[in-house]
Amino acid sequence: MEWAEDNSDKLTIPSVGNPLYTSLTTSTERVFLNARYQVPTKCSAACRGFRFGATLPGLTAGVLGIYGNVLTLAWLGGLGSFVCLVYLIFVILQGTQATQNMYLYLYAFTLVLCFVLWVMLCVYLSRVGAV
Repeated sequence: MEWAEDNSDKLTIPSVGNPLYTSLTTSTERVFLNARYQVPTKCSAACRGFRFGATLPGLTAGVLGIYGNVLTLAWLGGLGSFVCLVYLIFVILQGTQATQNMYLYLYAFTLVLCFVLWVMLCVYLSRVGAV
């Protein structure tokens, strides 16, 4: 393996880890580590030894739980907005026969929907911090 002279200090065991260093130094391919495209690879011994192992099942369960919460928020927001829009069109089509109570019910339902979505979003965000 040949190294460009100005890059000889870039590929070392502390910077890339022993397995990668061994693999690259025994290769017959020509390697150039140009400073413009260099990816920082400095990593501590604990970082190089990290394995997902027991972390992955918990991470997967957390992501699936978050997906379920987001899906619930999306469905509730979409269906609630659709009901509000249909009722708004109904009230507008009533024209002069629409009463103030109709507009009040529309306004109240919209506020309740916004409040429920806001509370659900707050609960969801509090759970995301725990994941």
